[in-house]
Formats: sequence, structure tokens, C-alpha cells
Amino acid sequence: MKNDQIKTIAFMAIYMALYVALKMVGNMIPFLQMPNGGSIELELIPLMIASYHLGWKYGVLCGLASFLLTIVLGFSNVFCSTNTDSIRLCATNQYCWNGFAL
Repeated sequence: MKNDQIKTIAFMAIYMALYVALKMVGNMIPFLQMPNGGSIELELIPLMIASYHLGWKYGVLCGLASFLLTIVLGFSNVFCSTNTDSIRLCATNQYCWNGFAL
């Protein structure tokens, strides 16, 4: 029983490391970034594999932990944009908090 939990934790760590590595690769490749701000997300591939391999509960946990890990490591902020139009819209929006559009 304990050996299965250790294997699950090890697989989750591997999938989170793949998530971070593919996030870094996706940020380096310019043709994956769309002109209007979207991008092709390569880092979702390990999360789909983790959900299939470990089950949906561990897949969700792995996804949340990977998301928090990218925030801690300082990758591009998901919530704020440097686009001047979005800042102007955020300034006039009543549902805005500290520059983040809610």
C-alpha cells in the first residue's frame, strides 16, 4: 500500500516537471504565440496523460500543483497583461481589483 503511494507521488512529480519544462519551451517558441494574445499550450499534454494514468483526482491535484509551481517559479503572469487596451479597460471597469480584471 505504501509503495503504491510513493509511486503515485513520483509520477505526479514527473508530470509536474514535464509541465514546467513544456511551459518554458512553449514560451521560447515564437510561432506558438498568436498575434491577439493566445497561444498553443504544450504543457497541457502531461496533465492529460497524468489524468489518464493516475485517475481524475490525481490529475486535478497535479494540475493545481503545476499551476501553483509555475506561479512560484515566476513564469508569465496569467492574470495580468501588459497590453495598454486591457489596462485602459480595467481602469474603467468597476469589477477591477489591483490591475487584475475580474
